[in-house]
Amino acid sequence: MPGVNAPGEGSLVDLVLRHMAFGWEQQRDWNRFYLYTLPSRLRSALLTHISELYSGGVSAIDLRLVLTGPSEDELAEFDIQPPDAHTLNSDFFSLDLTGSIGKSITVKELNELLFGPKKTAAQNNDVDMVLDSWDGPVPVAHSVDLLPNLTHLSLAIDPGSVSSVSWKQLLSLATKLPQLTELSLAGWPEPALTPNAKFANVTSPTTGHSVDYSSTGPYSHTLDNEWTEAILVLRRLSRSLYGLEYLDLTGCGDWFPALEQKSEGEFRVDLVDWISDWGKITSLRLSSGYELTDDSPRHDIMRISNWIDAAATVERHIRSQRAGRGRQITVERDMLSDKVRAVVNEVKRRNQDPMAILAVLDALSD
Repeated sequence: MPGVNAPGEGSLVDLVLRHMAFGWEQQRDWNRFYLYTLPSRLRSALLTHISELYSGGVSAIDLRLVLTGPSEDELAEFDIQPPDAHTLNSDFFSLDLTGSIGKSITVKELNELLFGPKKTAAQNNDVDMVLDSWDGPVPVAHSVDLLPNLTHLSLAIDPGSVSSVSWKQLLSLATKLPQLTELSLAGWPEPALTPNAKFANVTSPTTGHSVDYSSTGPYSHTLDNEWTEAILVLRRLSRSLYGLEYLDLTGCGDWFPALEQKSEGEFRVDLVDWISDWGKITSLRLSSGYELTDDSPRHDIMRISNWIDAAATVERHIRSQRAGRGRQITVERDMLSDKVRAVVNEVKRRNQDPMAILAVLDALSD
């Protein structure tokens, strides 16, 4: 992510942090009483390297150890005063969990770690507190935000973790992070609140007919070009993260159309708002995350080509929507080499010739 203050690649500090990440299983045990005392800049870089290089990824326990240190019981055993978490992490701005989300830590666990549950005054043992009025509401004490000034967050996932991430959990977390300016959701599946119900049907008690359980059916995108659920989820996300300036959606090409499509509901038209809600975004990454070569399978080439076309459509839509009323935006997308582009043009030409359908199918199966 841009704007992250990290040690220079290949520097001595960078090499030491990488060495610690490779041996994290031992480091988190041997140095558990020292890790949280490192400067925030180094702890942020360490977590990035652990998430990237350590096979187990960053867990909630690891994150708590680096951000707040061992438990109070462990600290008390050695007569060590627990740190003030709010002050300790006041200059901690970047959290990169690329590859760990959905594998070693969930968005829900991250949410609970950063913000924790709300507690009433009674739960905080404030028995001597006098209320202004006997019938007034019971005061609620919020737990201290662990990273009060977090502005850069990467929740990018590996392809194998697609089924383990939840948009519901992300929406819940997003409501507490309005200060975010940079966010990566690289690799995330299409926005949906009930992804596992996409192929489920229920029988209507009124008509007796079978209907889709989810608002997004198995053919909603391919046949109907229907993106209602995805648009609604993205709108909710944009209203919470209205301060974003950078958004990375690398590898999310299958649902790029949701960024520019309109959904016509009853008495209204919904679409992602790039003027007010996400009007501050000036950098949008819509890359594929894959590197094509001249020898790549044709079905991969055509898929990436479709993603590139969809990204270009999104860029035109945003520029048209803002039309001088918002900030200039840069959309990063892939570029095809001349040879790969020639393959795409040839496949498209054959698809327009009914006599060449079988030949195209044979080519795509190579």
